[in-house]
Amino acid sequence: MELILPGGDSVRISPAMARALREAESDPVNPRTLRVRFRVGVPTLDELRRRGLVAAGDGADDWRLTERGRQARARLPAGPDAPCGDAETLTLGVFGGRPLRATLHPAIGREDADRLRAALGGRRHGGAHAQARTAPADAPVGKRTRLAYLSLAAFAYATMLVAGPVSALIVLFAGAVVVLVVRGIAGAPSADTGRSSAPEDVTAAFAGRFVEPRSLDDQARDLLGRAQRAVDTVLESPLHDRGLLLDAVRNRVVLGDIEWSVARSLERHTSSRRLIAAVPTPGERSRRAAERARAALEEDVRAVEWRIGRLEDYAEKVAAAELEIEDRRSAARLDEITESTLRAGAAAPHEDVTLTSLVEAQEMALELASLIGP
Repeated sequence: MELILPGGDSVRISPAMARALREAESDPVNPRTLRVRFRVGVPTLDELRRRGLVAAGDGADDWRLTERGRQARARLPAGPDAPCGDAETLTLGVFGGRPLRATLHPAIGREDADRLRAALGGRRHGGAHAQARTAPADAPVGKRTRLAYLSLAAFAYATMLVAGPVSALIVLFAGAVVVLVVRGIAGAPSADTGRSSAPEDVTAAFAGRFVEPRSLDDQARDLLGRAQRAVDTVLESPLHDRGLLLDAVRNRVVLGDIEWSVARSLERHTSSRRLIAAVPTPGERSRRAAERARAALEEDVRAVEWRIGRLEDYAEKVAAAELEIEDRRSAARLDEITESTLRAGAAAPHEDVTLTSLVEAQEMALELASLIGP
């Protein structure tokens, strides 16, 4: 669809881009800042960035709407189901570039995935939010409880001096019951409330179940970017949404598993390259061993590149199918215009004859007027 922005400028966006703009969320601290949701795919983010609608924030997964993006969002049709025009024309064979998100283990649920991505972004920001720790929920309650017990003990001691030990025991027992009841109502500590939600605690809880782009070297990052773009091209395709690419659920599960496997392999490759570079090779034997290690690593890298190539082939076929459908749709619309033009032109000969007769009659009238004139 094409949106006309203030000042007369226009921008053309796809349904996926319109959905990403519409679902952008306000920042809790600064409501004027709108952030793109984590589940938006890499190809859509690339197109939004090229059109100047989003810009990178503080982290790899932090993308914010620009002023131009906010203007485009304000021009979108109301409602999530509003029509968004024709499907976007995809460019085949363009899957390179840096990855724009961390790859998470496919078994992580959506809520946990959002929490983990937020924690990864917060950890990279490094500000007060990243340093904050959630105070134990029972800290104020424990302080008040200790004060209540001390007051109760003092009151029981005074009662014993005045009324004897039996009355003091009764007062002590009744007071303890009251304190325990009040403490329960005020909120006793629990495992859930006492759990810290600091970014590093969240990432520690999911250790080994995510791969961050910044943990990879340049070669691995480029390969991960290619894999992510290929996967997202398929999963964001209207053909996938309509269930035309085999089973939609199976497609999502299989591609998610493949992306995770590729990311883990690339993480291992990065670690191996760093280890090989760090090990000294003072003699011929160690140099030959380093060559063998590099050769084995390169063979594994080629195997991963082959898998990524298969993903890209699949994505290109999906994109080609979308282009074919769009081409047929456009051809049908243009044929309708042609037929409409031909039908409109069919009446032209009759109108031409009528016009010719009118002109001839007018010329004859002018000749007669000249003959009978003074």
